[in-house]
Amino acid sequence: MPTTHEVASELRKLADSLTDQPETETDSAFVMFSQHSRQSFVIVSKALPKPAEIYMERGTLRKRYRSDAITIINSISQELICEMIEPAKPAVYRPFEEEAEVLS
Repeated sequence: MPTTHEVASELRKLADSLTDQPETETDSAFVMFSQHSRQSFVIVSKALPKPAEIYMERGTLRKRYRSDAITIINSISQELICEMIEPAKPAVYRPFEEEAEVLS
């Protein structure tokens, strides 16, 4: 796996190359980090520009920074960064009172 400095060096090369191009409008950029350790997730999360939002999506914890020019997402499986407090329980449904008569 690359180090944070190696990733930064590669991003710097891209930034320098873009800066050397004639200035023109372009679509916004998207950068995604997919972490496999808590330490990596924390380090990259701290490095994201502010403000950044944290949210859960399909079992993955994500921290996202968005601007008009770039979206950067740092993600990790929730099982690697969160502890389970209570297992999920199956939903229990009952019909509304009005529909209960029709359904019986």
